[in-house]
Amino acid sequence: MIIDRTIPLTTAQSIFLMVLKGSERPLSGTEIVESVKNTLGENSVPTPGAVYKILKFLRDNEYIEEKSSVKPKKKDGTKDGRIHPYALTQRGENIVVTVFSHISRIFSFMCNCCVVEQVDIPTLTMLMPGQYQKLKS
Repeated sequence: MIIDRTIPLTTAQSIFLMVLKGSERPLSGTEIVESVKNTLGENSVPTPGAVYKILKFLRDNEYIEEKSSVKPKKKDGTKDGRIHPYALTQRGENIVVTVFSHISRIFSFMCNCCVVEQVDIPTLTMLMPGQYQKLKS
């Protein structure tokens, strides 16, 4: 929905890349899903089967890479299944910049076309209807 034809990603794939871009460390699929759920809500979380297809697509197309897998210990001291953390590749970093630019243009278009009274985006502050300024992190 938010991606133009020149960007070869679905919205869900783009969101996964953005979550990784915003992280200070590689994340597992479960951690990515938790971030999406906490930020966008339960209805924005793909099904478990879709999560693995998204990760596979992103890995196969070299937008992400798998970092060293770890075997975490359970509370009882036994080892659990492997956790596969993912990080952006340079190609992933580049496409995220393209996606951000496109989303920014769409958001600007919406603000200029519509009377926007209030938008609740934590990193933006409304200067006046239709004009926003990014807050410093």
